[in-house]
Amino acid sequence: MSSSKKVEEGGMSTDVEEERTNKKKADRYGIRREDEEWEHDYLDKRFAVECWDFSREGRHYLIGQVKNLTLRNLLLATRPQYLLTHPEKKTR
Repeated sequence: MSSSKKVEEGGMSTDVEEERTNKKKADRYGIRREDEEWEHDYLDKRFAVECWDFSREGRHYLIGQVKNLTLRNLLLATRPQYLLTHPEKKTR
């Protein structure tokens, strides 16, 4: 059998198991597979995250921000790390 989705005698092949796992993950996160209609456009909308230092005295300071994030990128990243930039400070 030359099919990559063949079933072996002892159970499912790894290709079939991997496909089922990917389908479950895609369904859980609302990710479109190539053969499906797009239903969850909120995954690709861009947003920004701001990080603030809140003090008891009432003074709050902007530490930095990250722009142009998408929910899809956050969900699919294995270890998301983003650089915080301050809009008033110059980069070196």
